[in-house]
Amino acid sequence: SCQDDLVWADHIVFIYPIWWGSYPALLKGYLDTVFMSRFAYKYKKFWPIDIPKGLLKGKSARIIQTSGGPNILAWPLFGSLFGTVYPGERALRDGTLRFCGIFNVKISRLDNLQNNASQKRIQKFLRKVYRLGSKHK
Repeated sequence: SCQDDLVWADHIVFIYPIWWGSYPALLKGYLDTVFMSRFAYKYKKFWPIDIPKGLLKGKSARIIQTSGGPNILAWPLFGSLFGTVYPGERALRDGTLRFCGIFNVKISRLDNLQNNASQKRIQKFLRKVYRLGSKHK
């Protein structure tokens, strides 16, 4: 199962296209069904509230996002030119992975990947994705 794979893995790689500043609905559905309570996190009693405790500690993650346009277009939409964080990055990194105990999370954006990219550009992209996905801890 996907949960068994997550328990086994020490490094998790997410690769997806940026859609409307976030990740695709299919990834959201995966996260909602796999990163479930009592598997990826649980709540501990801490009077007067319950606080979350991540259960996937010790793992690392790499988020690799792709976009058809240049990254510089994110600046007017999402903040400063350097250090811009897409809403989807924050949701996946902070709202899911860190919430579940995975704090070693690196993010990479690969831009200008239009549908009509040359084979040379595609091969360069695939080599970079392999290299980024292999790096952890």
